[in-house]
Amino acid sequence: MTDIFKKAFYLLKLLARENQRVQHHIMERLDILLDVRVVESDLAIALKEVRSRTRRAVSGV
Repeated sequence: MTDIFKKAFYLLKLLARENQRVQHHIMERLDILLDVRVVESDLAIALKEVRSRTRRAVSGV
C-alpha cells in the first residue's frame, strides 16, 4: 500500500510541474490529500512542488 501511495504522489508531482490547471485542482482538494497518513514525506514533496510552481506563476518568474 505504501508503495502505491509513493508512486501516486510522485506522479502527482510530475503532473503538477508547469501545469497550472493541475496545480489549481490540487489546491482545491488539499484537504483530501492532507488526510492521507501513509507516506507523509512523499505527500510533502509533491505539495512542495505545487507550492513552488504556483508561487513562481503568481510572481511572474
